[in-house]
Amino acid sequence: MRRDMKDARFQLLLSRYLTGEASEQEVRQVEAFYAKNQSKTSRLKTWSVEEKVELKAAIKSQVWRATGIHKKNKRKRSFYILRVAASLLFFFSVLSGIYYVINRKESQEVYITKVTEPGHKATVFLSDGTTVTLNSGSKLQYPEMFIGQERIVKIEGEAFFNVAKDAHKPFIVKAPQLTTKVLGTSFNISTYSENPASVTLVTGRVDVFSEKGSVKLAPGDMAVLDRKTGEFEIEEADLQMLNWRNGVLVFKSAKLREVVNKLSRWYNVHMEVKEVWAEECLISATYENESLHHVLESLKFIYGLEYEIMANNKVILQGNPCKK
Repeated sequence: MRRDMKDARFQLLLSRYLTGEASEQEVRQVEAFYAKNQSKTSRLKTWSVEEKVELKAAIKSQVWRATGIHKKNKRKRSFYILRVAASLLFFFSVLSGIYYVINRKESQEVYITKVTEPGHKATVFLSDGTTVTLNSGSKLQYPEMFIGQERIVKIEGEAFFNVAKDAHKPFIVKAPQLTTKVLGTSFNISTYSENPASVTLVTGRVDVFSEKGSVKLAPGDMAVLDRKTGEFEIEEADLQMLNWRNGVLVFKSAKLREVVNKLSRWYNVHMEVKEVWAEECLISATYENESLHHVLESLKFIYGLEYEIMANNKVILQGNPCKK
């Protein structure tokens, strides 16, 4: 129904209410509309508290006068009814417009996108009290305010979530090929395209879904998604791997290919391995807030990997780290 038609019908209903011709049901409709919109107006951030109080007081006063003057004589009543009708129509029109604008805004979530470039991390504070730490080369999409019965965000890359507890509003993280659902907990999601997607639970409980099924995780569990089959494998998590939030890089029997990809994001460089076969060699090392030069020198000393820094932030590695 068009809004102007609704307004016309409401004005007719209000007119019947003021002249005493409204049925009991119509009286309840007018009074219910007023009661409902009292709470609506209280959410208007653009109005001062004084303005809101003044508006509500004026409407209450006019309603009292409208119902009270029926006891006066008809001559006075007709004069006051016209004044009251005009005033009430104005105030109810204002409320009707406010109701329309607020409902329209609240029915549409405004999403914000936060992107961390290679070499950078960021912490995002959501409206419900949840904090999200984004790793390098990641993207988070989240609403300015959570509306409805679910708290939904989207992630690409890697992020650590410390979710504010809300038993009535599950927190849902959507990522490529998997979805994680929680009420209040802390966990890590990694969805970099070159690696298997994974969810690592630190505290609480989570449900992780893919197109092929779902798994429940307990603290210390890690769900690893096979991107080809869509199935999960549960592993014991190494929580030291989550120290990236504190500037710590941890590699434990990681393939050189994985090490190169992570270093490229971490230091915002383009790193390549000259011998393709060497990408399968395993690397174990820990670097805490170290410079790229220190990391490269360490790989050279421990694994015999020579490096050359080229123009445009390009780094070439060569050697045979498998013999170490």
